[in-house]
Amino acid sequence: VDYPVFTGPLLAEPLKGWLLTRGGVSSRDAYGGVDADSLVDSFLSALLAIVGLSGLVTRVPPGSVIRVVALSVIGVLVSFLVVTLVAVALRIYLIGGVVRWTSGLPVVGRRITLNGADVRDFEDRLLALLREKPGRLAAIAGLETLAHAFQVAEVYVVLNALGLVYTPSDPFIIEGGAKFTPVAFLIITGALGAPAGTNVALFTALGLGAAAGFSL
Repeated sequence: VDYPVFTGPLLAEPLKGWLLTRGGVSSRDAYGGVDADSLVDSFLSALLAIVGLSGLVTRVPPGSVIRVVALSVIGVLVSFLVVTLVAVALRIYLIGGVVRWTSGLPVVGRRITLNGADVRDFEDRLLALLREKPGRLAAIAGLETLAHAFQVAEVYVVLNALGLVYTPSDPFIIEGGAKFTPVAFLIITGALGAPAGTNVALFTALGLGAAAGFSL
């Protein structure tokens, strides 16, 4: 769904929720489930990105642009993980706080029509999943981890198919480094060229060649 709508997280997640409601799932359960899955996936993606980018930092010259970008992204991702863990542990209603703050803005605020009680109910469901239902959380995390493992395996297959000489850590660095690419969906129409550009930069930094990065 992310690619057909050319918006990634901007409209793809709501579209997923809408598709579930078309299948008979209530709106609260549909959008709550999609957001819970998205949060767990974002958490795991951040972990993989931190590992991959940390490996990249050790492979590029000090002061290089890609090293500065990698360190900046690592800092943002670590902050995201810390804030998420603290919010879940202390049961902080972050989403509701953001909605209230946004609704107070001069122009954007007038367009915010979310019901505070509905937002609170959604956050209660989300926090219940993350805090009180370890079995369901483990199932979601397990499936998401398997999905990421397949993506890393895909890089191994591509590198072997291209006949490239690489280190065992390269696929993790490439896949982890590419995890922040979806951010481009929010600032580039259709994210045109963003995934290819990221792969080219990563492959070049690892000495694998720009052409190989574009092929991935």
